[in-house]
Amino acid sequence: MTEKACRNCNFITEKSTCPACSGTSLSGDWSGYVVVLEPYLFSLPLELKQELQQKQVSENLREIFKQHRYVLSEQAEIQPINNKEWKILDGKKEYVIKEGNEQLNIYKQYLDPNDSEIAKRLNITLPGKYALRVR
Repeated sequence: MTEKACRNCNFITEKSTCPACSGTSLSGDWSGYVVVLEPYLFSLPLELKQELQQKQVSENLREIFKQHRYVLSEQAEIQPINNKEWKILDGKKEYVIKEGNEQLNIYKQYLDPNDSEIAKRLNITLPGKYALRVR
């Protein structure tokens, strides 16, 4: 199947509907791309979900991050994305937490849509592959 780029958000897909924005205006005529990564780091026990919902960066959470060689400062804060996803913002570091089966999975976001000119221009909102130019 041929990869197509969404004319609305530049997301590259093999599907007939864009998984990023649900758009149906797709083009096979695109060039260049940027890949937005959100690599898996480690998992947390599901019991910590309550702390995330309460937007608490507890000492327990800090210790678990430290055990995996990621240090959370005293200024770290939790922001809910939805009822199964959260962000931990800590200065320029950003971690995404997603509830999975029986655990909470931690990811590191390397390209922040709010800080990158490319991400702003392409309206990048999800990890994936985005076309630089779509016709």
